[in-house]
Amino acid sequence: MVAPLGVGRNVAELVTAPKGKTGHPSKALTFAQATAVLQAAEWSGLHAYIVLSLMTGVRTEEARALQWDHVVAWVTGKGWQPVTEVGFDHQRFAIYVWRADRVGGDTKTPTSRRTLEVPAQVGTALRRQHARQAKQKLGAEAMNEIFGAKERSA
Repeated sequence: MVAPLGVGRNVAELVTAPKGKTGHPSKALTFAQATAVLQAAEWSGLHAYIVLSLMTGVRTEEARALQWDHVVAWVTGKGWQPVTEVGFDHQRFAIYVWRADRVGGDTKTPTSRRTLEVPAQVGTALRRQHARQAKQKLGAEAMNEIFGAKERSA
């Protein structure tokens, strides 16, 4: 091995690294468990929430704060447009994860604010959730809230 910048040897090879501690066991669902949850929730009112959470990794407080004008569809020639203006008759969807159901309404960290293009299954679940809400004829305020979270004041 040739050392960079004329150093005669790799001094890290002289150190005995500590063994460290055993990590915490994973709390993540296995693929089989996630599939079972999705199947069990198929006809639940929480289906879109579960699909969104499992397939995008958004935090629960971020999902609860999601509103319909935070869901956007790709419109050729116009770019990302809110589904509240262009509807769900599109192929690609994204969500604006800019708010959270936390005191003050901010995401956990400033770098947590992000836009995520979502898998087709999430777009389908959101489309069904929107249709379900329209069918239930919810009030104007509740209709904007995808998962029913009330925005908290600072």
